[in-house]
Amino acid sequence: MQINRISASFILIFILASIAMAQTTDLKKNLLLLRDGEGGVRPVTDWNDWNTRRKGILDSIQTVMGKLPAGSGKLKPDIQIIREDHIKGIRRVRITYSADSNDHVPAFIFIPENTGDPVPAILCLHQTISIGKDEPSGEGGSPDLWYALELAERGYVTMAPDYPGYGEYKCDPYAMGYISASMKGIRNHMAAVALLQSMPEVDSNRIGCIGHSLGGHNALFLAVFDKRIKAVVTSCGFTSFFKYFGGDLTGWSHKGYMPLVAEKYKRDPAKMPFDFTEILGA
Repeated sequence: MQINRISASFILIFILASIAMAQTTDLKKNLLLLRDGEGGVRPVTDWNDWNTRRKGILDSIQTVMGKLPAGSGKLKPDIQIIREDHIKGIRRVRITYSADSNDHVPAFIFIPENTGDPVPAILCLHQTISIGKDEPSGEGGSPDLWYALELAERGYVTMAPDYPGYGEYKCDPYAMGYISASMKGIRNHMAAVALLQSMPEVDSNRIGCIGHSLGGHNALFLAVFDKRIKAVVTSCGFTSFFKYFGGDLTGWSHKGYMPLVAEKYKRDPAKMPFDFTEILGA
């Protein structure tokens, strides 16, 4: 009986959400509409329509972040081991890995000892903090955010890389031809997924991503572009652009994120070509 009541509640929520969505033709709020190629919109009616809608979302994201570099899903990172130690029954390996020519990303990898069969892996992305990857790796910051270490203790292979400009990673994405640090982050994180897939300890079909704040939205950005990510957790990672500081998108427009938010879209949510409703749907 309890199950029936819970099921009925979910059905009611779904119906109310569908009604609300049906009342708007704003594609950023209604995932079940797509552009018809003639300036109008029409409903999404089947899987092919949804694939078209999803491609449109990815195209809109890339107008703000820049194009995803070709071949990003087929990277074969070169790895350099810096040092290795053991903590709490876990091999902790400090590495750098290649994500672009002459660009090596510092990271930690945690490998539980005596795992036996290959296990799932989780990419762990840090918040806005100067020590970068060291926080999720348990090297400093808030113990509440030591999730790379904690998840390794629970039996997962985990990996925590630095985001551009944080920790040991002092790269300049713009000097490398990127128009946003956000897209450079996606490229780096896709290379990290490829690295995890290459490890014999990892079940290559079971890779997830988790992040808090800066890492929270970067986890979503990665999952949008990389279908190898099978589960994603975003903590304090997003809100509608219209609700972000009352619609003032200054915080999204600095060089650590997407400068075109200011330069092209005037920090105005109404002018942005995508919103997080679409990112979640995609």
